[in-house]
Amino acid sequence: MFKKIFKATILAVILIFPISTMAIAPPLMPLLVYGNVRINNEPAPIGTVVSAEIDGKEVDSITIKEEGKYFLKIADGSENEGKVIVFKVNGILDKSHKLECPNVFNNPSIKLDLSVIEGSDNDTGTSLGSTGGSSGGGGGSVYVPLTTRDDQSINESEDNNQEINKGESQENAKQTDTEAQINDKDENIIVLGVEVNWRELQLKQILEDAQALWQGNVNLVLSNSGATRNNTAELNSYLKYVKFLMGNINNLKQNSIYALTNFITYGTKSTLILGAGERAGVVNSYKSAFNKLPQTEEEWQDVIKIANGRWPNERSEQAEKRAKQEFKKVYLREPDMNNPNDNAAVTIIAYGLRPSDRNLESEKAAIKIFKAIYKYNPSSAVDWDVVRAIAYSGATR
Repeated sequence: MFKKIFKATILAVILIFPISTMAIAPPLMPLLVYGNVRINNEPAPIGTVVSAEIDGKEVDSITIKEEGKYFLKIADGSENEGKVIVFKVNGILDKSHKLECPNVFNNPSIKLDLSVIEGSDNDTGTSLGSTGGSSGGGGGSVYVPLTTRDDQSINESEDNNQEINKGESQENAKQTDTEAQINDKDENIIVLGVEVNWRELQLKQILEDAQALWQGNVNLVLSNSGATRNNTAELNSYLKYVKFLMGNINNLKQNSIYALTNFITYGTKSTLILGAGERAGVVNSYKSAFNKLPQTEEEWQDVIKIANGRWPNERSEQAEKRAKQEFKKVYLREPDMNNPNDNAAVTIIAYGLRPSDRNLESEKAAIKIFKAIYKYNPSSAVDWDVVRAIAYSGATR
């Protein structure tokens, strides 16, 4: 059975109780900031110190007790109006993530994944761009023409497909859950005396991400992800990934192209730890399963669910039939869909659900098994989904 992998260290629901005593104001409640933390693209080890600062003054810090997970409690205060919260990992500044005080205290909790590189110049400077800002232009992404590939690029589709999966394999996967564990005991945690279910909060975040993403408005995406706009990165994402993903799909609206470019370039709150190549790979798996690219809010919800290891709402009989055929090739038997491991393998192959706690050694072994069975190297989206199923589903012959 799939290992339980999406284990939340801290989440919060703040309850404001009515005050019965006259003329006594309710206490200010802290903002809880939590998420994954990585050093040199690896989960930060136990003992890592994560801290938050405002104007160079530390407002909270924690020595993490679980690998790759942190949480901080930051008190509200009018004196911080208009200021910025920055984050450090073992004293190294994460320049990519910040929170602006006027807005964040309206939320009981915020998920923010941190990442630093040792030996870089991250530990100095406070020059941070404006969250949600735009470096010119309106709400769209960098302009790209609504075109399809020419004959030459069609002939190069296999190379481009390998490029997407190469980028995907070189970047770190998000800490995700899988729907195969829906039968496991839901992981409830107690925060400030309140029982919180992680999966419900994760789903809520996925829905918020899709709402910010699907219209193709870059400002909404930047506000959601906390990123600073980078026109060069947007253009690179379009040329390297989006143009290939569009393929011979001719009915894409311009805003849908913007949404694809924004997702691959910036990600969303629930997909921040994925790299651009991995996010392109997620879209590629969606396209392989449904023979289309996402355009509606509901379709983007399914893309983000796949990125987080959750079953999409939409089902594809063709993709599931094909997945069962691939399962039989690998395991030399029909899948037992009542067996959670077999079910997980079929669903990973059909929809491309992403793993958690990515294990490169397991993936290397899975690639060898794939090559021994299929007599060629994995290249297509389905090929790599088969590799993931071998590496992570737990299904056996």
